[in-house]
Amino acid sequence: MEPQLSHIIHAVNVQVNVADRGQANHFYTEVSAYLQDILLPQMKCLCDEQGADYHRLERVDVVLDIDKLDDWQAVLTRSVITAMLDAIARDPSAYSQLGTILGAHATPELKDSNWEIFCHFLETGYLPWFAHSGQDYFSETFLLDQLANASHSWKAMTWEALQSHAGAVERLSKQFSWEFNISLLEWLSGMNFLPKVNQWLLAVDRPGSTISKRQIQQQFIEIFIQKYIQVSTEIIGTASILHHAMMKTEQSLQENREANDRVLSNDAILEQYVHDPVQDSGLIIGNAGLILLQPFIQYYFKETELLEGEQFTNATSQVYAVHLLHYLATGNEYAPEQELLFEKYLCGMHIRQPIERFVKLKERDKEEAVTLLNAAIAHWEVLKNTSAEGLRETFLQRPGKLILQNHHQLIVEANTVDILLEQIPWSYSLVKFPWTAQLLYVDWSSANR
Repeated sequence: MEPQLSHIIHAVNVQVNVADRGQANHFYTEVSAYLQDILLPQMKCLCDEQGADYHRLERVDVVLDIDKLDDWQAVLTRSVITAMLDAIARDPSAYSQLGTILGAHATPELKDSNWEIFCHFLETGYLPWFAHSGQDYFSETFLLDQLANASHSWKAMTWEALQSHAGAVERLSKQFSWEFNISLLEWLSGMNFLPKVNQWLLAVDRPGSTISKRQIQQQFIEIFIQKYIQVSTEIIGTASILHHAMMKTEQSLQENREANDRVLSNDAILEQYVHDPVQDSGLIIGNAGLILLQPFIQYYFKETELLEGEQFTNATSQVYAVHLLHYLATGNEYAPEQELLFEKYLCGMHIRQPIERFVKLKERDKEEAVTLLNAAIAHWEVLKNTSAEGLRETFLQRPGKLILQNHHQLIVEANTVDILLEQIPWSYSLVKFPWTAQLLYVDWSSANR
């Protein structure tokens, strides 16, 4: 997979000051349309003229004071172009190379930004702002091919992600295959231990055990990385690290399984991620339209036996619920974590809490999902001729922005079909489930419910 090279601007912030308050709404609409249709193409041309194939600007800020109502387009155009040129002039290198925005991760040796994106995902569970939506950055074959010619800076970047960010090691073990994890660890450590580890795995993976082979693998990966980081400054043989990881895995499997099967309290989760605040500007999410199913979700989780009272039975049930919600919206299984952000939120998980990717859904639970969708269609009479797949594609798989600062807010991308929301017989403007901590305010612009 070759990276897509294009100019990316994270945010264009235009503050328009007008003397007449009555003109404010008019100019909001007019400026937005002009920016989208006229200025963005001009901004691309401006980037092309600066002599680099790829520019990555985090933000362009413009304050526009409009005195004359008939010349605001020309004033805005000059202001935006001036702001862009000023930004590039202040630090040209920051906008003319790939991989130069992520602070300590920025290195001129990087030939593309894919490894930055991989490390950012390990740290956070979601993609950075400059990643292209819909592109598969985490093909294991592609990532391993990149390692063949990787520079030393890539190792430093990876160790930094694993060592400094809560959940990164756990995310690596849960989101990628055993084979990928071992190949990555061999590259990071300079060791060749796959045959020995697989032989050990056969010995400890006993038939009839309540602990799955994948749990054993994940435990080994996490212990190996923790031990390697711990002794990286000591003089110790790598064979000793491997032996320690094997022995410690066997000792702690049952203990950790019991601990990991408990649903973490909100306080415990916040304590883990207190130094990793979610982006202030909000997260772009998929499947924001799941919020329309809020009257049915608790019943669905009860039918699939995931709740004890009004709370999830355990952590396994909570993770299973996340994947069920994704199946409700898409009909797909085994989704990577960056596609599950809103589903995690709706199930009361912290956005950065790592989650197992390879969860197999029961056939009866998938059938119940289709039954739920058909029930929603039946109650929403204007959709009576719509299929379950039609509901998914038209409303549930809608992009949105999830803002978790102060009051939690969901902003859903509008569409012309949203006029049908006026006939939905239930409210979705304010949502809270028994297992979530805060109210969620929903802004679905075309329907004022």
